[in-house]
Amino acid sequence: MSYTFRALETQEELERVEHLQAQVWSMEDRSIVPFQMMMVIQYCGGLISGAFAGDDMVGFTLALPARHSSGDWRLWSHMAAVRHDYRKRGVGFGLKSHQRRWALQQGYDTIAWTFDPLQRVNANFNLRRLGAVGIHYWENRYGEMRDGINQGMPSDRLEVSWRLSSARVVDHADGDPMPVLVETKDDRFILRVGEALQPIVNAPDKLSELCYFVEIPPDIAAVRDRPNGDALIMAWRAAHRQIFTAAFAHGYEAVDFVNSDTRCWYVLYRVR
Repeated sequence: MSYTFRALETQEELERVEHLQAQVWSMEDRSIVPFQMMMVIQYCGGLISGAFAGDDMVGFTLALPARHSSGDWRLWSHMAAVRHDYRKRGVGFGLKSHQRRWALQQGYDTIAWTFDPLQRVNANFNLRRLGAVGIHYWENRYGEMRDGINQGMPSDRLEVSWRLSSARVVDHADGDPMPVLVETKDDRFILRVGEALQPIVNAPDKLSELCYFVEIPPDIAAVRDRPNGDALIMAWRAAHRQIFTAAFAHGYEAVDFVNSDTRCWYVLYRVR
């Protein structure tokens, strides 16, 4: 099936985005970005784009101009979603590719956003498929969230920077990208998954190697469903806060994600 991707223009189209937000994230009405705000975002230079299968809207992105602490302007991608029955069909990649082309035409060189670092599918898509890099860890970034996916968990997030004209992102845009070539050594895993799905931190007092690996559970929903699931989630949040915060402070970025059937991990690489 072929899809079309384009900027949304009418009130009716933006109202359909409201419905998609509720459908994808099981959101309460109070958490949905209303079409009036989306109209303001567009008027002020942002982009709300949709993915269509025929006349059926099956995904969307919402992005707005943002000024970074460095003073540079970038596009902030606040929301991106694909309807459940259209996932794993290339719709998400098509939406982000459209967003990238639009941003380059508008003079942006970077798009940034956040995601839950415990979500393997999102990590694999953002780092492995798109070529974005993790640059900052936010503790409880959005406070208590009331949607069906995030409710009951601290909203910790990994911020990624998608450097639109970098060689790596261009390579990813052209096809199936090559992984970052680093040797996988056991002693480079500074966070592992234990036999009971608990986090095992093995970080040195000082991070000095060129690269390290940060493992996460392959299925965080299965962790949450265990009898002690809430405690395990909090333990993983605490471990991530420790590891990622220290790594970013010492000049590392999360430059890739390794995803297999049984294990998955971030690749931290020292860039400065």
